Amino acid sequence: MKKLILLILINLIQNAPSFSQEFYYWGDWYGFGIADFSNCAILNKFDKPPANSGATINVFKCPNGLFYRASEIDGGFLNNTEPYYQIINKQHQFSDVNRINERAVAACINSKSLIYIVMRSWDNYSKSYLMEYDYKSGRFTILGNVSKGLRSIVALGNKFIGIEEKLQPYRHYNIVQLNVLDPINPKILFQIDSSLWVKDYNPQITSPNFQLFKNYQSCDKAELILSCYTRFDSITNFYKLDFINQKCTQICSMDIRVYISRFIGEGIKGFDFLKDCRFEIDFDLNNSSDTSKNYRTDYFCPQQEQKLHDQDWNYYSDGPLDSLRVEIASGGVDDPNEYLKANYIPQGIILIGNKSQSLLFTSNSKIVSSEIQKILDGIVYKNELSSPSPGQRIIRTCIYVPWFEDTVYTRISIPVFENQLSDTSIWLCPDGDAYSIYKLIPSLANFNGHWLNPDLNSGVIYAGLTISGIHSYLYTRGINCIPDTMILRLNYFPNPAISLGPDQITEGNLVQQINLSGDFSNVNTINWFLNGNWVADQSRTFSFEFNQDTLVSVSVLTNDQCQFYDSTQYFIKISDDDIWIPDAFSPNGDNINDQFGIAGKYNLYIYNFEIFDRWGNQYFTACNFRIQDKSQSWNGTVINRNANPGPYIYRIEYAGTAGRKLTKSGIINLIR
Repeated sequence: MKKLILLILINLIQNAPSFSQEFYYWGDWYGFGIADFSNCAILNKFDKPPANSGATINVFKCPNGLFYRASEIDGGFLNNTEPYYQIINKQHQFSDVNRINERAVAACINSKSLIYIVMRSWDNYSKSYLMEYDYKSGRFTILGNVSKGLRSIVALGNKFIGIEEKLQPYRHYNIVQLNVLDPINPKILFQIDSSLWVKDYNPQITSPNFQLFKNYQSCDKAELILSCYTRFDSITNFYKLDFINQKCTQICSMDIRVYISRFIGEGIKGFDFLKDCRFEIDFDLNNSSDTSKNYRTDYFCPQQEQKLHDQDWNYYSDGPLDSLRVEIASGGVDDPNEYLKANYIPQGIILIGNKSQSLLFTSNSKIVSSEIQKILDGIVYKNELSSPSPGQRIIRTCIYVPWFEDTVYTRISIPVFENQLSDTSIWLCPDGDAYSIYKLIPSLANFNGHWLNPDLNSGVIYAGLTISGIHSYLYTRGINCIPDTMILRLNYFPNPAISLGPDQITEGNLVQQINLSGDFSNVNTINWFLNGNWVADQSRTFSFEFNQDTLVSVSVLTNDQCQFYDSTQYFIKISDDDIWIPDAFSPNGDNINDQFGIAGKYNLYIYNFEIFDRWGNQYFTACNFRIQDKSQSWNGTVINRNANPGPYIYRIEYAGTAGRKLTKSGIINLIR
């Protein structure tokens, strides 16, 4: 009779001088025994169980202390405290699916006591599928089809590694990563070639028996082991799966056929599982496709705490917390400014390394699942730098309580944060223009924020109008972060308070002298202007000849490069006697008194100059000229014909004092 051996548990004998691992196995179809994996020796054998009801696929020990045996027939389960004693516990029945010739070919258990079974129809490979079984509720759930060649699976957290048999172009095997959310499309990690066949390795006819199991060699190291034999062999070889080099390395041989083997790590106090298995597997705590709960996230807010774990951790525990380690596995370049912190430490729990890059919780006291959840929910990542180093941080959480282990990797991506805005002082010229805040402080353009002073919300400082003093700008450097505050201190350079004094009304045809008053301690240059034209510089006093209305302006440039202006208007004092009109003129061509024009004391501005006959007919008009412009005179003609001699009426509008319009009219005699 063929021997069927199932390797299911490891028992590390602690404090022993030599390393030893014991595991259970099934042999002789249903016989039970104990073997030592360290030297592949059989230590003890038990009697055979009663008559079988189908081949055994795997055996699991669950938190209730019972062993559960997955049978080939219908993927059912048998249980008792003794693994070889069979009591029917549960088998799946689906009335809507034909289960004839269907058998379970592989089974494994994950860290939450959910058992997964690969079912295959021997006469129709297309019916292979992955099924989940909850031993507490007795619920079976079909998760989806799998590759028809899937031979063995082992649970890692809530993901799976499997062996997939391929028949084309020749018989070979792939080590694959299986996703329960999409089990039909496994990811190929590497291929096993036919060199593992021991005797008859013709790949066309020989189908070796491969099975995967987890092997814990120490408290901080774990391996995936492959067992292999062919139908022509009397021994079973064990191989370590090297995921880094993508190959299998033989580690041990046993002189017995081990058809199916599985280890679940009972009795080993450990953490930091699967260090040597660096393949791409994402672990999560709730087997959820909701990535927002898996905390693969960006670290949005500098100097704030970032949660690491799901809030719905559902871990079954009925014993001590052998170990729970949370550590920054890679990328912790800001040490000691970045660290992990535990916000909840229940009574009886020992914590080593709080506020460091590695937390270790241990306890000899019994701990319930809800306390484990609170511990994990209270663990946070924090970086005290205002601008932490960008990049990815991998944070590993490894837990071990009796019967269970789990590993979760949290990825925190720290983006490139804009530098924190520093408080800024700005000095402006009080008589300047409007200034854009974003030009004065260019870094503001990269931030979302607002000014607490609503006058600045437009992003413009109106020099002289925007009040000097302290203005606060609130901004954030990440989504939902606590706002940072930048303080703007707005200052205006002092005004030298230069002054030319009030406007002046004075007699013309005189030299006027102006004395500029003000504070000249910070003055760099002085420039003088008459009616907008530059005339002099660098003097506090200024003289000019005053014979018409004149705008006097001064421009002062300070050492702060601020420009200040002042001006004053000088007006000529004008009376009626200051404009002269003759009584008669004789346009006879003798060049004596041939034109009728206006004369005056000053070069006054004439708005209108008109001449009419006694019946109101206009003979002459001129507008907007000064007295000195002699071209604006009447020569005694109208439409190129000599006007008749006699009296004519004139009317003049001219600029008086300060530009006020004055009117003068009278009679002029034309003599020929």
